[in-house]
Amino acid sequence: MIRRQTLSALRLSMSHGIYPICPLLKKNVCVGDKDDLKERRRVVELSVLADGLAGCNMCNNPLSLSHTTRVLNYGLGALLKIPCKNTGCQYTNTVPTGKRHQKVFDMNTKLATGMLHAGIVTTHINSLLTALNIPTVSHAMMDRRQRETCDALETLTNKSTEEWTIEELRLTSEQTGDEQLAVSVDAGWQKRGSGKAYDSLSAKAMEQDMIVEMVSECNEKGLKTGTVIGDDDSTTIGRLRRHVDANIKKYLTRIM
Repeated sequence: MIRRQTLSALRLSMSHGIYPICPLLKKNVCVGDKDDLKERRRVVELSVLADGLAGCNMCNNPLSLSHTTRVLNYGLGALLKIPCKNTGCQYTNTVPTGKRHQKVFDMNTKLATGMLHAGIVTTHINSLLTALNIPTVSHAMMDRRQRETCDALETLTNKSTEEWTIEELRLTSEQTGDEQLAVSVDAGWQKRGSGKAYDSLSAKAMEQDMIVEMVSECNEKGLKTGTVIGDDDSTTIGRLRRHVDANIKKYLTRIM
Protein backbone atom coordinates (compact mmCIF):
# COMPACT_ATOMS: atom_id res chain seq x y z
CA MET A 1 0.00 0.00 0.00
CA ILE A 2 2.79 2.41 0.95
CA ARG A 3 4.71 1.53 -2.21
CA ARG A 4 1.61 2.18 -4.37
CA GLN A 5 0.97 5.54 -2.72
CA THR A 6 4.61 6.58 -3.07
CA LEU A 7 4.73 5.70 -6.77
CA SER A 8 1.45 7.56 -7.30
CA ALA A 9 2.92 10.65 -5.65
CA LEU A 10 6.02 10.38 -7.84
CA ARG A 11 3.95 10.13 -11.01
CA LEU A 12 1.86 13.13 -9.92
CA SER A 13 5.02 15.17 -9.29
CA MET A 14 6.54 14.21 -12.63
CA SER A 15 3.34 15.11 -14.46
CA HIS A 16 3.94 18.67 -13.25
CA GLY A 17 7.59 18.66 -14.31
CA ILE A 18 9.04 17.89 -10.86
CA TYR A 19 11.68 15.14 -10.58
CA PRO A 20 12.46 14.38 -6.91
CA ILE A 21 14.89 11.87 -5.44
CA CYS A 22 13.16 8.50 -5.39
CA PRO A 23 12.62 7.41 -1.73
CA LEU A 24 12.27 3.74 -2.73
CA LEU A 25 15.58 3.41 -4.51
CA LYS A 26 17.48 5.77 -2.19
CA LYS A 27 19.28 7.41 -5.10
CA ASN A 28 18.70 10.04 -7.77
CA VAL A 29 16.40 7.90 -9.89
CA CYS A 30 13.05 9.05 -11.19
CA VAL A 31 10.49 6.51 -12.27
CA GLY A 32 8.13 7.17 -15.16
CA ASP A 33 5.84 5.11 -17.37
CA LYS A 34 5.68 4.85 -21.15
CA ASP A 35 3.65 8.06 -21.35
CA ASP A 36 6.61 9.91 -19.81
CA LEU A 37 8.74 8.61 -22.68
CA LYS A 38 6.27 9.99 -25.23
CA GLU A 39 5.69 13.37 -23.63
CA ARG A 40 9.29 14.37 -22.89
CA ARG A 41 12.34 14.87 -25.06
CA ARG A 42 15.43 12.76 -24.39
CA VAL A 43 19.17 12.91 -24.89
CA VAL A 44 19.84 9.63 -26.69
CA GLU A 45 22.92 8.03 -28.26
CA LEU A 46 21.33 6.34 -31.26
CA SER A 47 23.99 3.64 -31.66
CA VAL A 48 23.60 2.54 -28.01
CA LEU A 49 19.81 2.50 -28.26
CA ALA A 50 19.94 0.56 -31.54
CA ASP A 51 22.22 -2.07 -29.97
CA GLY A 52 19.87 -2.41 -27.01
CA LEU A 53 16.84 -2.89 -29.24
CA ALA A 54 18.60 -5.35 -31.55
CA GLY A 55 17.55 -8.37 -29.55
CA CYS A 56 16.26 -9.72 -26.24
CA ASN A 57 18.99 -10.71 -23.79
CA MET A 58 17.34 -14.10 -23.35
CA CYS A 59 15.94 -15.16 -26.75
CA ASN A 60 17.49 -12.57 -29.10
CA ASN A 61 14.04 -11.60 -30.39
CA PRO A 62 14.04 -7.94 -31.65
CA LEU A 63 12.63 -5.40 -29.17
CA SER A 64 10.34 -2.47 -29.91
CA LEU A 65 10.69 0.95 -28.31
CA SER A 66 6.90 1.28 -28.29
CA HIS A 67 6.70 -1.65 -25.86
CA THR A 68 8.48 0.30 -23.10
CA THR A 69 6.62 -0.12 -19.82
CA ARG A 70 8.79 1.94 -17.47
CA VAL A 71 11.51 4.59 -17.59
CA LEU A 72 14.20 5.07 -14.93
CA ASN A 73 15.73 8.54 -15.27
CA TYR A 74 19.36 9.03 -14.22
CA GLY A 75 20.04 12.69 -14.97
CA LEU A 76 20.14 13.08 -18.75
CA GLY A 77 20.34 9.32 -19.22
CA ALA A 78 17.64 6.73 -18.72
CA LEU A 79 17.08 3.00 -18.51
CA LEU A 80 14.12 1.69 -20.49
CA LYS A 81 12.29 -1.40 -19.25
CA ILE A 82 11.15 -3.26 -22.37
CA PRO A 83 9.53 -6.71 -22.09
CA CYS A 84 10.12 -9.26 -24.81
CA LYS A 85 6.95 -9.95 -26.80
CA ASN A 86 7.98 -13.54 -27.50
CA THR A 87 5.27 -15.50 -25.69
CA GLY A 88 7.79 -18.16 -24.73
CA CYS A 89 10.17 -15.62 -23.16
CA GLN A 90 8.56 -12.37 -21.90
CA TYR A 91 11.84 -11.34 -20.28
CA THR A 92 11.99 -7.67 -19.23
CA ASN A 93 15.09 -6.10 -20.81
CA THR A 94 16.91 -3.03 -19.51
CA VAL A 95 17.99 -0.79 -22.39
CA PRO A 96 20.19 2.26 -21.69
CA THR A 97 19.86 5.46 -23.72
CA GLY A 98 23.59 6.17 -23.68
CA LYS A 99 27.08 4.86 -22.88
CA ARG A 100 27.95 4.21 -19.25
CA HIS A 101 31.07 3.76 -17.17
CA GLN A 102 30.71 1.91 -13.87
CA LYS A 103 26.91 2.33 -14.16
CA VAL A 104 27.33 6.12 -14.57
CA PHE A 105 26.02 7.68 -17.77
CA ASP A 106 28.76 9.35 -19.79
CA MET A 107 26.39 12.19 -20.73
CA ASN A 108 26.03 13.18 -17.06
CA THR A 109 29.79 13.32 -16.62
CA LYS A 110 30.07 15.34 -19.84
CA LEU A 111 27.37 17.71 -18.57
CA ALA A 112 29.28 18.26 -15.31
CA THR A 113 32.47 18.96 -17.28
CA GLY A 114 30.59 21.44 -19.46
CA MET A 115 29.20 23.19 -16.39
CA LEU A 116 32.70 23.69 -14.99
CA HIS A 117 33.94 24.92 -18.38
CA ALA A 118 31.07 27.40 -18.78
CA GLY A 119 31.11 28.53 -15.15
CA ILE A 120 27.42 27.82 -14.51
CA VAL A 121 25.52 25.84 -11.88
CA THR A 122 22.80 23.19 -11.82
CA THR A 123 20.02 25.79 -11.57
CA HIS A 124 21.06 27.26 -14.92
CA ILE A 125 21.21 23.81 -16.51
CA ASN A 126 17.73 22.93 -15.23
CA SER A 127 16.29 26.18 -16.56
CA LEU A 128 17.55 25.27 -20.01
CA LEU A 129 16.40 21.64 -19.75
CA THR A 130 12.94 22.72 -18.62
CA ALA A 131 12.59 24.99 -21.64
CA LEU A 132 13.56 22.05 -23.86
CA ASN A 133 11.14 19.71 -22.04
CA ILE A 134 14.01 17.41 -21.06
CA PRO A 135 13.96 15.83 -17.55
CA THR A 136 15.97 17.94 -15.13
CA VAL A 137 19.02 16.84 -13.14
CA SER A 138 19.46 16.86 -9.37
CA HIS A 139 22.02 18.96 -7.53
CA ALA A 140 23.31 15.90 -5.64
CA MET A 141 23.96 13.97 -8.85
CA MET A 142 25.75 16.90 -10.50
CA ASP A 143 27.91 17.41 -7.39
CA ARG A 144 29.05 13.78 -7.60
CA ARG A 145 29.80 14.04 -11.31
CA GLN A 146 31.78 17.26 -10.78
CA ARG A 147 33.85 15.56 -8.08
CA GLU A 148 34.45 12.74 -10.55
CA THR A 149 35.87 15.13 -13.16
CA CYS A 150 37.68 17.59 -10.87
CA ASP A 151 40.84 15.52 -10.38
CA ALA A 152 41.28 14.94 -14.11
CA LEU A 153 40.58 18.59 -14.94
CA GLU A 154 43.00 19.80 -12.27
CA THR A 155 45.74 17.49 -13.55
CA LEU A 156 45.15 18.62 -17.14
CA THR A 157 45.08 22.29 -16.11
CA ASN A 158 48.33 22.04 -14.18
CA LYS A 159 50.03 20.24 -17.07
CA SER A 160 48.82 22.81 -19.60
CA THR A 161 49.84 25.71 -17.35
CA GLU A 162 53.36 24.33 -16.89
CA GLU A 163 53.81 23.68 -20.63
CA TRP A 164 52.78 27.19 -21.65
CA THR A 165 54.74 28.84 -18.84
CA ILE A 166 57.86 27.11 -20.17
CA GLU A 167 56.93 28.24 -23.69
CA GLU A 168 56.45 31.84 -22.48
CA LEU A 169 59.83 31.76 -20.78
CA ARG A 170 61.43 30.48 -23.99
CA LEU A 171 59.85 33.21 -26.11
CA THR A 172 60.80 35.88 -23.56
CA SER A 173 64.40 34.67 -23.61
CA GLU A 174 64.51 34.71 -27.43
CA GLN A 175 63.10 38.23 -27.72
CA THR A 176 64.67 40.02 -24.74
CA GLY A 177 67.46 37.76 -23.56
CA ASP A 178 65.88 37.76 -20.08
CA GLU A 179 65.74 34.35 -18.37
CA GLN A 180 63.07 35.44 -15.90
CA LEU A 181 59.30 35.77 -16.12
CA ALA A 182 57.27 38.95 -15.76
CA VAL A 183 53.86 38.12 -14.28
CA SER A 184 50.69 40.10 -13.63
CA VAL A 185 49.27 39.53 -10.14
CA ASP A 186 45.97 40.98 -9.03
CA ALA A 187 43.85 37.98 -7.97
CA GLY A 188 41.25 38.45 -10.67
CA TRP A 189 40.02 41.93 -9.71
CA GLN A 190 38.54 43.71 -12.71
CA LYS A 191 40.03 47.04 -11.58
CA ARG A 192 43.41 47.44 -9.99
CA GLY A 193 43.75 49.73 -7.02
CA SER A 194 44.81 50.06 -3.43
CA GLY A 195 41.66 48.58 -1.94
CA LYS A 196 40.44 51.95 -0.65
CA ALA A 197 37.50 52.01 -3.03
CA TYR A 198 35.92 48.82 -1.71
CA ASP A 199 35.54 46.92 1.53
CA SER A 200 38.38 44.45 0.99
CA LEU A 201 38.73 43.38 4.65
CA SER A 202 40.85 40.16 4.67
CA ALA A 203 40.97 39.83 0.87
CA LYS A 204 44.26 41.69 0.67
CA ALA A 205 45.95 39.26 3.06
CA MET A 206 44.60 36.33 1.08
CA GLU A 207 45.89 37.85 -2.16
CA GLN A 208 49.41 38.29 -0.76
CA ASP A 209 49.62 34.73 0.54
CA MET A 210 48.37 33.38 -2.80
CA ILE A 211 50.93 35.36 -4.84
CA VAL A 212 53.82 34.35 -2.57
CA GLU A 213 52.78 30.70 -2.85
CA MET A 214 52.50 30.79 -6.65
CA VAL A 215 55.80 32.58 -7.21
CA SER A 216 57.54 30.17 -4.81
CA GLU A 217 56.14 27.14 -6.67
CA CYS A 218 57.33 28.56 -10.01
CA ASN A 219 60.82 29.11 -8.63
CA GLU A 220 60.94 25.54 -7.28
CA LYS A 221 60.17 24.27 -10.79
CA GLY A 222 63.00 26.31 -12.26
CA LEU A 223 60.73 29.04 -13.66
CA LYS A 224 62.17 32.10 -11.98
CA THR A 225 60.01 35.19 -11.63
CA GLY A 226 61.91 38.46 -11.98
CA THR A 227 59.10 41.01 -12.22
CA VAL A 228 55.56 41.29 -10.87
CA ILE A 229 52.99 43.71 -12.26
CA GLY A 230 50.24 44.77 -9.87
CA ASP A 231 48.48 47.56 -7.98
CA ASP A 232 49.97 49.96 -5.45
CA ASP A 233 49.75 47.52 -2.55
CA SER A 234 53.27 47.50 -1.10
CA THR A 235 52.72 44.55 1.22
CA THR A 236 52.72 41.97 -1.58
CA ILE A 237 56.09 42.97 -3.01
CA GLY A 238 57.43 43.24 0.53
CA ARG A 239 56.50 39.66 1.30
CA LEU A 240 57.88 38.44 -2.02
CA ARG A 241 61.24 40.10 -1.36
CA ARG A 242 61.30 38.82 2.21
CA HIS A 243 60.21 35.20 1.58
CA VAL A 244 61.08 34.47 -2.04
CA ASP A 245 63.66 36.70 -3.73
CA ALA A 246 65.03 40.04 -2.53
CA ASN A 247 65.74 41.09 -6.13
CA ILE A 248 62.19 40.82 -7.50
CA LYS A 249 61.09 43.98 -9.28
CA LYS A 250 57.64 45.51 -9.33
CA TYR A 251 55.85 47.49 -12.03
CA LEU A 252 52.81 49.50 -10.98
CA THR A 253 49.77 49.51 -13.21
CA ARG A 254 46.41 50.96 -12.36
CA ILE A 255 43.19 51.10 -14.35
CA MET A 256 40.92 53.98 -13.33
